Amino acid sequence: MRKTTVLARRVLVSGVMACIGAGATAQQMPCDLASARELGVEDQQTVRGEASRLMDLLASGNTHDAWEGVRAYFECDGVSPAFRAAFAQGAVEKLEEASRGEPRVAYTAFMVAGLAGGTDIERSVLRPGLSDDRPPAVRFAAARAYRPLLGNLAGDDAGVGEARRIIQDVVGPALQREGDPGVASAMVSALDNVRDTRLEAAALGSVALGVEAIARNTPVGEEAAWSEVMAIAMSSARPRLVNPEIANRLPRQTRVDLAASAGAAMGWVQRTLAAGIPQDGPTRDAMRRLVTQANDVLTLVSASLGGSGAAQGQLVAGFDGSLEAGGVGPFAAALSEWTGPQGRLTRQPFNLDPARFRSE
Repeated sequence: MRKTTVLARRVLVSGVMACIGAGATAQQMPCDLASARELGVEDQQTVRGEASRLMDLLASGNTHDAWEGVRAYFECDGVSPAFRAAFAQGAVEKLEEASRGEPRVAYTAFMVAGLAGGTDIERSVLRPGLSDDRPPAVRFAAARAYRPLLGNLAGDDAGVGEARRIIQDVVGPALQREGDPGVASAMVSALDNVRDTRLEAAALGSVALGVEAIARNTPVGEEAAWSEVMAIAMSSARPRLVNPEIANRLPRQTRVDLAASAGAAMGWVQRTLAAGIPQDGPTRDAMRRLVTQANDVLTLVSASLGGSGAAQGQLVAGFDGSLEAGGVGPFAAALSEWTGPQGRLTRQPFNLDPARFRSE
């Protein structure tokens, strides 16, 4: 598991943003060209040439002009798939090379890829970035770029299928194996930002499987950071589950997976408490937020599937009881009603194996 280097990531991000925040703005192409549904041969050559020019600026270390130039074009209203395709053709090779460069250039390359990219740039630039073995700030930048990229793909009907594949086959598995909480949080944010109803089941399902993997693979330690990641993940599901109309349109398996992930996260909390009750306020607060969000997910999913009633805040009360008592007992007793051998998640409508939640 990779070690967390939050300071290094913050230093890199702040440094890159400072470089992007100063300098001259690149020459702009007309927005009517960026929004044109079709591009003639000459216009395609113009777009490819401008993309190549901007990537040369990036490779030279002029991150500001490169970023401002790309942003000026892609913040036009109604950027067309034809423009994106032509830009990608002119940018992809040089952008891929820049993403392997020094961290400041790589970070900007990922920002460009997220804003401007389609499937080719995602495959060549962003996907390798999710498994980059440089400091976590590099993976963080790649993960963060999926937030605009998935929105761009979903904005075009032809791109919805590709967006679903990327969510399920790329970002979701990357979240499951990620060892840095900051990077994992950026991946959860990218999935949470998916608002297209055609993709929300894929996004929520990927979040659920990611949380379950985090709970299973994360050893005791860094409780505050990982509690925050899992709390953010649980909170991404809550707005969909609170509204019965939205909850009921989610596939049954997606809702079951969300409940399973909440149960797994609570198993991690139990294991953490058993190793020693946290004494510092920030850790206690972060873990309590996680317990609160997971408790809500469990009760809301159970209600949406017609499961047996459960006391709201039951796990929160158990967690508070453990903090007060100085031992895991009260929380373990409350959690057993959900994940124990006869717990709610082992019966209809869930029928999950209790071994899935066993704390090692």
